[in-house]
Amino acid sequence: MPHRGQHRARDGRHDADGRHVLLQPLHRVLLGPGLRRRRDNPHGRLGGQHPELRRLPRRRLRPDRHRRHRRHDGRLHARTPDLRRAADGHRRQLRVPRPEEAAAVNAPTDITYDVVVAGGGSAGVAAAVSAAEEGARVLLVESSGSVGGTLSWQLLEHSAGFHDVHGEQVVAGFGQRLVDRLTAAGASPGHVRDDVGYTATRTPVDHAELALTQSVMLAEAGVDVWLQSVPVGLDRDGSRIAALHVHTSHGRRTVRAAAVVDATGDAAIAALAGAPFQNDTTAVQPVSLTFKLGGADIGALLAYLSENPDEIRPGSVLGSGTDDHANVWGLGALLSAGHASGALSLRRTEMHLALWPTRGEAVVNVTRTTGADGLGAAHAVLSRQVLEFVRWFRADVPGFGDCRLVAVADRVGVRESRRVRGVHTMTAAEVGDGTPFADAIGRGAFPIDIHAADGAGLSHTDAVGAGYAIPYRILLVPDPANLLVAGRCVSSTHEANGTLRITGTCFVTGEAAGVAAAMAAHHGVVPAEVDTTRLQERLADRGVLLPTGAGRAAGCGARVGAG
Repeated sequence: MPHRGQHRARDGRHDADGRHVLLQPLHRVLLGPGLRRRRDNPHGRLGGQHPELRRLPRRRLRPDRHRRHRRHDGRLHARTPDLRRAADGHRRQLRVPRPEEAAAVNAPTDITYDVVVAGGGSAGVAAAVSAAEEGARVLLVESSGSVGGTLSWQLLEHSAGFHDVHGEQVVAGFGQRLVDRLTAAGASPGHVRDDVGYTATRTPVDHAELALTQSVMLAEAGVDVWLQSVPVGLDRDGSRIAALHVHTSHGRRTVRAAAVVDATGDAAIAALAGAPFQNDTTAVQPVSLTFKLGGADIGALLAYLSENPDEIRPGSVLGSGTDDHANVWGLGALLSAGHASGALSLRRTEMHLALWPTRGEAVVNVTRTTGADGLGAAHAVLSRQVLEFVRWFRADVPGFGDCRLVAVADRVGVRESRRVRGVHTMTAAEVGDGTPFADAIGRGAFPIDIHAADGAGLSHTDAVGAGYAIPYRILLVPDPANLLVAGRCVSSTHEANGTLRITGTCFVTGEAAGVAAAMAAHHGVVPAEVDTTRLQERLADRGVLLPTGAGRAAGCGARVGAG
């Protein structure tokens, strides 16, 4: 009868005396985790044709080197890796959780803030930074992987709305601070003349540096930011939002706050809360997908347009190939020819180009679609259009023969979706007439800009003269009482939203919503009970440009009623 050592020798891991065979590291690499079957070792056993393998006696651990020993704090600590026997019989080391995973396991699932801001675009960042600077503890929840919003993710040609048609500045405050930082960093030329004459000025920005700068401003203000996080539900306590349920990369969390700002663009929080919405139109503006071309000879394009002035919008002033930035609106004849030849499936009568001559780049706003069943279907249609336009640019547009596609917007650009029905609904007549409001929290000046639902071009545009006042009440909804809205989902008609949705104006409504939310949290009241005179004073101290007569001079009431 074979003795114990003989049985061990058969498995190839022990010698005849029962001693374990240890492999050198090099051969562990060569042979892998198991024993490879080779021609000179058909049974996968050690020894035989492997004279380089060295047999070493099995070492026994001394008592003081047992695999569990005392740490300096007295607790037991495992010296050896945590091993578990798998189904194939091999012992495998368990994966050690990464630090962020371990933190997620121990992260609190119920957190309280003074203010929660949903949405990290122009209005949301302005609201979060402003609320934090007013002393509130603030959380910003953003569904994407960075902040920046339409101006950054969607490669918007430029920000706008800072000046009225006479060149007087109407938007300052947070928006101007952001532009000043970008200008100082060389990421924006600042407010420059609008070449096409549509408005007085435009403000081009470097999209990447814009998002990074806004992230830094949030950190400097002390705002907590949750990226890739989506509010999926809420709890109500009577007329208030008691808690938001947020799905994050670390799991589901519950957040409580005294005031909530909805700056999602689509009024997502208002929809979860059951707030009422406007229903004044059945033909919403089309969505689009902006893209950027590089390797272009911008000077050649500008020379072509100079020789063909009918190809640009009347009143346009062409720049030169040596300018830092130029703006072109037109190319109707080339677009019509491209559609007639079958090169372009989309019929367009005009397009907008934001040109960076010294970089050889052009941001192109030309794609359109409506009626697609969801953003996924819209993105597929728009992607096909982008590829068609890139080929068309190379074939037919002067200066773009060797261009290349260098960037496409991360998201479909949405001009209009849900708009709340608030305490007051702003109309096109109030915009055009410059109606004064005692509770004004800022000004706007961009034209009423409405794109045709068929995607061909603008359906109409109305200049607004010396600008208009923005009332605080369009940020308020009757229910829930502790919710404010900011950005393009404010309470307005379809026509008035054509100017309120512009990024410059979104900075205004966002900053006002943030300051008001902080005041409401500090005083233990709902936003409709905030002292609007004091709110205007705080906004003025922050550099916001209020209409003449707003505040105490206009006899502004202490609180905003709900009617």
